Amino acid sequence: MIDKYEVAARAEAMPNIMGFIAITAAIAAVCGVAVFLQKHLSKQKCKWHGLILPALTFFASLFMVGRTVIFSAPVTMQATNFYEMLSENAWGLFALSIVLLVITNIPTVILLFIYRSEKFRMNIWKRQ
Repeated sequence: MIDKYEVAARAEAMPNIMGFIAITAAIAAVCGVAVFLQKHLSKQKCKWHGLILPALTFFASLFMVGRTVIFSAPVTMQATNFYEMLSENAWGLFALSIVLLVITNIPTVILLFIYRSEKFRMNIWKRQ
């Protein structure tokens, strides 16, 4: 038998699950549109059209890394000036920026892979 507290707990958990499903569906839709758009742009005769989305994602990753390093640097250390903080915590900030740069450039690599595969396919079709 289900008591009223268990029903209330299930009812509270339901919006969280629905929100997670909605966010996951939205992310999947954006990724699908990006892949479709990248394939379409890569099939153009001009080679620069297929490099628009990878360039945007690369500059977005640089922006994220720069923003993270600039805003996390003064907060992480209780130093009297910025140069003391950099000398004490430089390796941590360097490691953070490298890891963040690698993670945020995953979409760039995927889009460049799509671009190269479409251009390779177009070159094979031209040769036949």
